[in-house]
Amino acid sequence: MAGNDRIAFYSTVPGYYPPSGSQSPVSVVAYRINSLSGATAFNKMERLGIGLVWNAVSTTDAPVVFLPLTIGPSLTSVTGTWPAAVSSTVPDTAYEVIGPQVFRFEYCYLLTDGSRSILPGNISGMAAIVADIAVIDPKSKALLTDAQVTTLGAGLSDYTAGMVPGQLRANWQTYLDGITSLPRPAISGIRFYERYFYLSPPTL
Repeated sequence: MAGNDRIAFYSTVPGYYPPSGSQSPVSVVAYRINSLSGATAFNKMERLGIGLVWNAVSTTDAPVVFLPLTIGPSLTSVTGTWPAAVSSTVPDTAYEVIGPQVFRFEYCYLLTDGSRSILPGNISGMAAIVADIAVIDPKSKALLTDAQVTTLGAGLSDYTAGMVPGQLRANWQTYLDGITSLPRPAISGIRFYERYFYLSPPTL
């Protein structure tokens, strides 16, 4: 997708559970940059953790017993089972700010053949998830308006096919170095990071 990416998946970690029903070890986890203007978390990285219950004790809490369920939109659900997990603007009390200085989030998949893809494909062909983030320190951010931070983030390019390791981060730095319309002290407080999150091989 253009601009900040979002990622959502099932994981065996604790989350925020509904008040009724037997808690399961499964949660829906999502990461995003909040793009709801006026929100406390606007232009900040958030993490969602929705704890799932085992059984269908209510009409609103999707249980583990009905898995697999599509997290995002599908032919049977226009909004998806958990709309907040696939949106950058839908609020949810299960979201928490985990990166108050992170204003740009981009990721791709490292395939087992060494190439990169912006589409997940078959999980057996995925070796890692490669995540890039842009971070601005609080003092530098105070020199910019929310609109300027939004525009700055939008100017940082997306992953494209054929990119090599470190290329996106280098492209971001080139773009940043060419900015002349923002205060230099603010620009100097921005850093880019790229990390690989390797996937465990499937077990028999």
